[in-house]
Parts: sequence; C-alpha cells; structure tokens
Amino acid sequence: MASPLSTSTPQSMDASGPSGNESRRDCQLCGKVFKYPHLMSRHLRTCKLRKNRTCGRCGHTFPNPSQLGQHFCSGAGKGEQLGCKLCKSKFTFRALIRHFKRGGCVNEGYRRKEFRAICVPDENGIVDLAFHNKLGDIFMKNIDDELDALEFMAGICDTVQVRIREYLEKWKGLKVNFALEAIYIKPTSLDTHETKDACFNSKSIVVTSTTNIQNLLEDTFAQISVEMDEFTTSGSGWMLEHIDGMLVKLSKYSPLEGGAYIKLPKSIQLKSAVRNMFLPGDQCFKHAILSSLFHDKSYRSEVNNPDLCHTFNFESINFPTPLSDILKFEINNNVSVNVYALNDKFRVFPLQISKFHNNPVQHFDLLLLKSDNNFHYCLITSLSKLVRSQKTLHNHQHLICKRCFTMFKCDLVTKDGLNAEQRKARHTDWCMKNAPTRVEMPNRGAVSSFSKFLHQQRVPIVVYADFEALVKPCSPPDEATSPSTSASTSAWSRPIATHEMYAVGVLVVSTVPTFQPTPDVVVMTGRDVVTQFMKFLSDLMKMVDRLYSTVVPMIITPKQKRQNARATNCGICNKPFDRRTEMVVRHHCHLTGNYICAAHRSCNLGVKNPNFVPVFFHNLTNYDAHPIVLALADNDDLGSVTVIPNTGEKFVSFSKKFQGTHLWCRFLDSFRFMNRSLDYLAQTLPSFPRLSQWVPDVEKRSLLTRKGIFPYSYVSDWSKLYETELPPKTCFKNDLTDTEITDADYQHAIDVWNRFNCRTLLEYSLVYLRSDVYLLCEVFETFRDSFIEHYKLDAPWYFTLPSLAYDAMKLMTEVELELLTDYDQLMFVERGVRGGVTSCIHRHAVANNKHLPDSYNPNLPNAYLLLLDCTNLYGTAMSQYKLPYGDFEWVDARDIDVKNLPNKDSQVGFLLDVDVYIPEHLHEYLDELPPLPEKLRPPTSTKGPAKLLTTLMPKKNYVIHYLLLKQAMDLGVIVEKVNRVLKFSQSNWLTKYVDTNAELRKNSKNNFEDNLFKLMSNAVYGKFLENVRNRRKMEIVVSPKRLQKLINKPNFKDRTILNDKVVTVELTKESIKFDRPCYVGQAILDLSKFIMYNFLYKTLIPFYGRDKLSLMYMDTDSFFLKLDTDDLYRDMKQLAPYL
Repeated sequence: MASPLSTSTPQSMDASGPSGNESRRDCQLCGKVFKYPHLMSRHLRTCKLRKNRTCGRCGHTFPNPSQLGQHFCSGAGKGEQLGCKLCKSKFTFRALIRHFKRGGCVNEGYRRKEFRAICVPDENGIVDLAFHNKLGDIFMKNIDDELDALEFMAGICDTVQVRIREYLEKWKGLKVNFALEAIYIKPTSLDTHETKDACFNSKSIVVTSTTNIQNLLEDTFAQISVEMDEFTTSGSGWMLEHIDGMLVKLSKYSPLEGGAYIKLPKSIQLKSAVRNMFLPGDQCFKHAILSSLFHDKSYRSEVNNPDLCHTFNFESINFPTPLSDILKFEINNNVSVNVYALNDKFRVFPLQISKFHNNPVQHFDLLLLKSDNNFHYCLITSLSKLVRSQKTLHNHQHLICKRCFTMFKCDLVTKDGLNAEQRKARHTDWCMKNAPTRVEMPNRGAVSSFSKFLHQQRVPIVVYADFEALVKPCSPPDEATSPSTSASTSAWSRPIATHEMYAVGVLVVSTVPTFQPTPDVVVMTGRDVVTQFMKFLSDLMKMVDRLYSTVVPMIITPKQKRQNARATNCGICNKPFDRRTEMVVRHHCHLTGNYICAAHRSCNLGVKNPNFVPVFFHNLTNYDAHPIVLALADNDDLGSVTVIPNTGEKFVSFSKKFQGTHLWCRFLDSFRFMNRSLDYLAQTLPSFPRLSQWVPDVEKRSLLTRKGIFPYSYVSDWSKLYETELPPKTCFKNDLTDTEITDADYQHAIDVWNRFNCRTLLEYSLVYLRSDVYLLCEVFETFRDSFIEHYKLDAPWYFTLPSLAYDAMKLMTEVELELLTDYDQLMFVERGVRGGVTSCIHRHAVANNKHLPDSYNPNLPNAYLLLLDCTNLYGTAMSQYKLPYGDFEWVDARDIDVKNLPNKDSQVGFLLDVDVYIPEHLHEYLDELPPLPEKLRPPTSTKGPAKLLTTLMPKKNYVIHYLLLKQAMDLGVIVEKVNRVLKFSQSNWLTKYVDTNAELRKNSKNNFEDNLFKLMSNAVYGKFLENVRNRRKMEIVVSPKRLQKLINKPNFKDRTILNDKVVTVELTKESIKFDRPCYVGQAILDLSKFIMYNFLYKTLIPFYGRDKLSLMYMDTDSFFLKLDTDDLYRDMKQLAPYL
C-alpha cells in the first residue's frame, strides 16, 4: 500500500572526525594535553593532583574523602565555624542546617537539591533532619570529583556506615533509600553538548540491629553501578560527565515484625483457609512454620517438644521476626516462603514473594496481620480458598498463581488440550517476568466507551493565577573546587538563583451571571503572599460550595415544554428514547434554572455540578507548584490533599479539600494542554475581550499582548521593588542566556512605564502580572471554546491533553472497546508490544550528484543520498487499517493455516504466537532490514537492557499481528510452528477521528493548532499503550503520625523532603487494575512496521533493484538511503504515486 512519504535530499553523510586544526587544551594541574574540550573536562574531574582534601574547620589535610568524612563525623574541629556560600554568614555546622531550614537567607521554596549543591560544606556526613526528627538526609558530596561510581561509593562507605549506625541506635529501626545524582552529556558538535541530570535510586531497605550494613551497602552500590552502566549502554549517546554525590535517605521505622497475637478478621476466619496460632511469646513465625506439620489442635500439644524445633533450622532468625530475616530461613532450609497481607478492605495482596521458586524442598504461604504497631504471622493452609472470593463467585476447585492470583479451573480443559496444571505452568513462565501484585481484571463484558456525559457541560467556575518572584542570585562555587573549563564546555551543576514569591494575581471566571466574585484580577503582595493566596482559595471554595448546594428552580417556557414532549433523542447521551419503558425528564441548569433539553432520567441524575474548582497556572509542574505545596503545612486549614505525581518533587496535579467545604481545589497545569509559551499563544488570538475590559485603549492594550520586558536579575531584593525609576538598559540583561535586550525592547519597557503611570518598579511588575493572568485566561478560554466546538468536551474536567483526547475519540467514534478479562490474554498482547525500529546499518556514504557540479566526479558512478520520512505514520496505521475492538477468544492453533491468513479488509483478525526462521539463502537479500524485530540484549553488551534488534536469527514464541506475519512470509520467512492464536473482530472504527483531526490540521491557522491536532491523534495512540504497571501512588504528608504510619507500611517505597513540615511519600501499589485496551496500541505498532517494510520491499527495491539500493539508517518512520541511479529527481516523478 502507498505510504504518505515526504522527501529531502542531503548530499553526504560523513562519519570522519574533526580536522587536526582544533585548539589543544592543557591541564593546568598536571600538564596533560587534550584535543577536545569534553575530554579536558572529564580529565579535570579525576586529575590525581586534586585528590588531597582539607577540613574546613581545622585545616588538617587528608589523602582521601573517606578519612575526611570520618574526621568530620567524629566532631573534630567543631569549635570552628562554617560560612554559608549564599550569604557568607558564619555558623557552626548544625546551625548552618537550621539557617537554611528556617529561611535564614533563602525562602523555603528553595529546593533541597539546590541546597545540597551550594550550602552544604564539602565535609561529608552532615545529617539534615526534618519532620520532628523522623527523617534525615545525608548528602555525600563527590568532593574528589571521582568519575568511577564504584570508586566514589567505596570512598564514602565508611562514613555512611557510621551515620547509619548512629541513627539506628537512636531510632531502633531505619528504612534507607540511596540516590546517586549525576550529570550526563551528549555531544551535539565539536564544541557543544547537551546536559542531563540523572538520579539512580535504590529500593527502600530495612535496617535493624541484626542487619549487616557492610554487605547491604556493597549490594546496593553494586546495583546502582549496574543501573548506571545500563543507562550509558542503552544506545542513547549519553556519557557520564560528573557525579554530584550520593543522597542517603534515613526514615525512622518501627520494624515490621511478627510477634503479638492478633485475631483474624471475621471475613477471613469464615474462609477456613488460615491457621492462627494463639500461643504465648513472640515466636509466631516459628509456630506458623511448624504448625504446617500438624493439624491445628495437635500442634498445641507438641509445641514444647524439643525434637520438633530441630525439624527446621531457625538459627540467626530474630524473634519477633522481620520480613528481612525470612530470606535467611529460606537459605538455611532450602524452602520458599511467600508472605501476604491484607489491605484496609481485608483484601489479600502479595507482600513478599520468594525468589526460590524453582524446586524448593517445601513451600509455605504466610499471612501477616497488622493491628496498630503489632504484627502477627499466620499459616495459610489454602491460598486458593483465601483469595477465591476476590476473583470469582464460582465454587469450583481452582489452582492459583501465587504471584498475581490468577485462577485456573481444575475441571476445564482448553481447546488446545491443556489441563489446569499445564495452563498454570504456561502462565507462570510469563508471569515471572512481571513484579508480583494482585491483578484486578475488568468484569466479563466490560467495555471502554464514552460515559462521561457530564464532561460535555462547561465547568461553571475556573480560576487562573500566576506568581511573581524575586530572583536572588547564588554565589558561585569556590574556584578551588570549580572545574576549570570554558563556558562552552562546563557542565558544573549548580543553581544560579533562588526565587521568593512576592505577588500573585488571581482571576475567577464564572458562567453564572449572579456569581462574579472577581470581575478583575485580584492582586496580593507581601512576604506571606502564598499564605494569602491559600486563604483566598479557602474563602472562594466555601462560596462556590454554597453556590453548588443551592438548586435554582427550573425556568421553562410553553415552547420548551412542547419541544421536550416531541424530543426523540436524549440531549445528554444522544441515544433515542423508548418512552414505553423509559422515563423522559426535563434537564435544566441547577445554577441558573434555565431549561436545557429532554433527557433520560438516568442521564439527568448523572449530570451534576463538579466536585472541584480548577485552578490553572501555566507551567505549574516545574515552577508554581512548589511554593503552594510547601504552604500546605503553614496553613491552619490543612484539610485533605491528593496528588498525581510526576516525580518526588514534581506533580501533574494536586488537589486540596479545605475544611468546611465539600469541594476540592484542583491545581492544574495549562502547559499540559498547550505546550507553548504564553507569549506565543497570545499571538494566535484574534481578540482579547477580558483584557479589553481592563485596558479599553487599543494602543495601551497592544503593549501588553507581547512578551513583557522586566529586569528579573536586577530585582534581587525587596528594596529594588520600591525604586521610583525604571532601571537602565544594562540591568535588563538575561543572566540565563547572557544576552542584552535590544533598544526596541527597552523602549517598549519605557512606554509601558509611562502609559500605565507606574511610580515604582513594584507597580510596573504588577502591570505585567495582571496582563499575564488575563492572557492566560484569554488563551485557555479560547482553547476551551475550540474544544467544545470540535470535540464537544470541556478541557477543565481533565488533567492533561492525552486524557482529553482519549475521551474525545470515544465520544466521536461511539466505539465500545472490549476490555480483556483474561490475564493470560493481556500478557499475550503485552508480549507483542514492540516500539519503533531504530537501526544504523552503514556508517558512511558519499553522494555523487551530477546536479551539483562543484562536487560531481564524472569518473565515478552517479549516487544520491535520500531521506524519506513517512508523514503521520501512526495516523496512517490508525485510519487506513482495521483495528481490533472485541470478541477476543483463544482458538486452537491446529485450526489455523498460516498460508491462508485473511487480508486487511477482513472483519476478523488474529494475533499469533509463532516459531519462525529466515532461510539462509535470503540472508543477503534481507540483511539490511530483516523482518520481525525482536527485543534482545545486544551481543556486545553483557549488562545493558534489551533493545529492539533486527536480526536474522530464528525466533521462538514470537507474538505478531497476522498482517505483519503474512508480509514476512511473503519475504520468505518460514513458520515452523504456531503455538497459540488469539482471534478478534476488527473494523475501521478509528478512521473518523483521525481523519477529522487531519482535516482540522489542514485548516489550522498557526503552528500551534497544526501541532495540537496532530497531537490529538498521537496522544490517543499513547493512551492505548499506557502501561498501568507504572502508575505511581504518592501522598503529600504534613502529619507526623501519618508519616510514621506510611513509613511502617510494608509497601513503603520512597519519600522526598520538601521542607521541615511537608514530605511526599511514595508507596508500591497493592494491586493493579488493567483497564486499557492495550491490544489497539499493539496493532498500531505492528501495522506501522507493515507500512514501512511494505514501502521498502514492495516499492523501492523492485523499482531500483537490491544491488542499487543501500539502507543506511532507519528511525521508526524514516529511511536514509544511498541510491545508485542516473537521476534521482526523474525517479521521484515516477515514484510520485507511491509517495
């Protein structure tokens, strides 16, 4: 099939290095000479003459950082004071920590990583305590600029051990997380490169008095080193430039130990699947294991039998027994032990699954009960009986997967002749590749279709806001510790400024005529501006809550009554009425009383006022969120907080429920809908109705609809805000880009100052603050109007553009996508998910183009280099091919004849698991782009992750879409065996949506709209492939009691200190619900490969011949080719029908 391909013709691709005329660089310490800047930069990190370290307190010199750290931790030189590198004030090392945390020289919005980079002295081992001394962070600086990660971690090992043991004595138990922070570079030219911050995190590790800390550190550091190796060997091109240091996170932990007796919950007791021993002492783990040898009552009489204790080896096992000791028991006895727990609803989930799953002598399943701070082990006598009611209502005998709780009915034999044991064994082979969890599959018959009819209603109240901040410069690092590199090559990671909020502007947009709380932008200023803002929102939430709670009686005219009586379709769901069996009601706006439409009674009851008020900032995730989150603990009205995390310190969105209100205040990022600068977006608007109300004068208004000019670097303290004259032009320099503003820009600033009668720099900044809030409102309200017009949905109901696009697709197509209810079918589809192919086949080629006389050599054959790019590859796969939507069922592989697979127009499709190979006589023909790419570890890499490789090797259990398999067979691939087949129904259900976006993109008026409508299609593809396993569970914590409870949880994963009173805690999800039609994404990926392979092997190679075409490089949707032909431009005319 023809592909929409566009062309460009680069004339050469040369992998040769730089000329020998590059300037050489000498190391000023050791005299070594380097040809390239980045090699010089790397050398300076490890130059041996930089190794000796000096204590900042007493001046004593040490040969290595480990000895310096021990010296520092021992308290030597404590009488000496240290200087804060930001404000130069002198403090003892403990007072320096308090100086930062209490806002001595910077506000609390200053990030901890910035603090570590600038404020922490070079001596390692300082513990930064927070949250009532329940948390402690140790940042081990890479003070020797060591580039070898293992060498660096070995150097800090002793110091870390000292600090862990010290706090283990104080807290009795710890959970420790390690995070190695580093900088990577990727050269983009001979003298420039990109930089990237990277953080390699360990799992949360329990440390108790019996823990071998030395072994723990060695194992953890080795794991981190492997992760770093995988990152650099993944083919991304990143190279390690600098290791900043190691962050060691200590969290006070009340050890999770089994000891005190706890009664079984009634619902668990009734299952008769758990043996709960009521015996004195704290050896419930031992009793649970030994009781497996007896019936319940008989064990009680044998509990004091000394011979019984020697049945198993309990040496080195502590009582009460922490989870970490179970591994010792397994090793000592060659057994396996799985531990399960109950959530708040008494549903069972895997807590710790044994690693020894291959043929242990004996296996035990234990249930760990929890009550307050007490824990108790019980023996699970039948895991199937325990969890069966969670999975099925049938009473048939089942086998169960101990990792995911998938059930296998014992009296069922499948079409391919497998009994329950065989099905479980096949399932386990693939389940082992995923982390253990309680899998929750949708109910049989569940579909993914549009049901959020409420989201077609415009959100009545929307808030727009923006902060202004003082930019306080940070002092540069001392020259003695700073790398001596040029500006073009330096990769020193440090903050250059801190931000202190001094003003906020807020505008409330309401569709209710009688509710207009802020007809103009409300501006608040002061050092406590964030607290003022939170108080404003609290008052607003209470006002809106009262508004939403009052139902205005319906206002309906006789004409509208007649329209309601004659209506044939529901105005909400657009489905026809059946007046004989359904009640048709009048739907009206509860806020204004206006009649809207006739509706089904059920639809009418489902359309309610929102339970939230959206508050939009532009770039909330990266900027405005931080001061708001930090203000949560300072606000007396704590209420409840929920969060959708991006990282430990960045959030997609977060919501707060203030006390005295039922509404959530939902903070959203408009940048996640419109990923352009506010200045650019404002240029796309034809009019500014709200801004015009504030500034009616057209000439004055035009001054505010372009990018504002403000001396951010100059305004570094509060006194600057009260200056009565505009600073000179030199004060407007941008320190980030090191550029001056133009004369025209400065004249623009003068015009704004004069036309708006500014008396101080504060008033001048507030003019821009008001205009930014108005512009954000204008841009997003226009965005809302456009989406309601084209997609009939209102954006503030959603968190991001992809979630909005996914619902818009379901509404427009009216499709009902069947959700997979069989976990084996889901894993089967997941095995077939393989991303785009990227491959460099030939590294060097030279063109000989006769149309370029300056470089043409008539003595050589004509040759051209051609880059072909497939326009909208995924869009083509989604619109021109049938996609699966339902009727999934296993079929007997013996009934499938692969030689007679259906064509692309069939209403039925297949996903097949096959064993295939490529005959040797085809290797030369297919060697540049072999069919059927496979995820493998490259043969040259022993540590790196698996990559998508195009190889000529045989493939086993290869899951593939039937059209791609059919194409591969046409190329000569031989199918040895069909192992399994999943059948489905398919149609062109997505064509309407993709074509609509293509038409809207064709009629777009600017680049933003062009990219937006393209993203609306691609975002849907991304939602199909969303990996729900990677969803994170995070909580913002301000209560010490709640924090300790979360740390004690067995599924505690990590935490991040935001300030002394606010912490984010991440938990491992207890269960995963698979509610995405991932099979659609799998089909799109295989069909996109079908398009690319088809164009190469069915169009280009037949046209040129295999010996005249060389594939140099491929990247998902593009080919870079070398073509031996007389005239490429003439060829393009002949190939035009296929392009």
